Amino acid sequence: MPGRITKDLVKARGAPPEKGGAAWRKLVARIVRHVHQNQPICGEAGGRRRDGWPCESRWTMANGLCKMHGGAARRGAEHPAFVHGRASRVYDGLPARFKQAYLASIQDDDLLSLRSELAMADVRAGELVERLDTGESGERWRRLGQLAEGLVSELGTDDPSPDALRGKAAEISALSERAADDERAWRELRSSHQHRRKLADTERKRLKDLHAYLTAEEALAIIARLTDTIVRHVEDKAALTAILHEIQALTGNDPGDQRRLALLS
Repeated sequence: MPGRITKDLVKARGAPPEKGGAAWRKLVARIVRHVHQNQPICGEAGGRRRDGWPCESRWTMANGLCKMHGGAARRGAEHPAFVHGRASRVYDGLPARFKQAYLASIQDDDLLSLRSELAMADVRAGELVERLDTGESGERWRRLGQLAEGLVSELGTDDPSPDALRGKAAEISALSERAADDERAWRELRSSHQHRRKLADTERKRLKDLHAYLTAEEALAIIARLTDTIVRHVEDKAALTAILHEIQALTGNDPGDQRRLALLS
């Protein structure tokens, strides 16, 4: 075949203008036939003619089928019936100002990533640390003890001063409130640390699973490619039938293997 292509190329180059177009078209057709002559036939991927026989066309697309048997059919997100979420009840019920953010979210490849949440947890923890008292907590509690003793002493006198009692009570209340704020900040900080730990564990598991597992579609695609390779290179019909039966059992009665088995019968 390469020799014929070379001869056609020489003829096309030397052809007169009125015959040049036909010569070049013949050359292109021969090159295309040469490229497709080793392609698997459409019938191996399940293409059938109207009479039920496997399609023998070698002009197959990426899915192994010819144009007449669905080789050019759009799949996945390119298919008109693909469910993308834009017409879902959630999307229809959203206010207009939220719809763009919703679409951006469902198209985000890192939607399950928790890195942003971890960063926000760190920011919140830093804010809580800044709210904590800077080493004055012990002094505050000592001052509260002194005020309480002074209040008790004042109450123990024969003629306690109302102004002194009110002053000590107000100072005790203010100090107690600041001490309570510190305690609340510490509790919230501990809760923030627990929340961050859970986020970190979830993100670690997500990254581990991301590298450790194949999706069902990826696994089926690999099995289909391996099966096609076996069909092309194994010439022993009995061995090929046994191999395809094994693959059929492993994959749970895969329709693609049924079609290949039918071709061998």
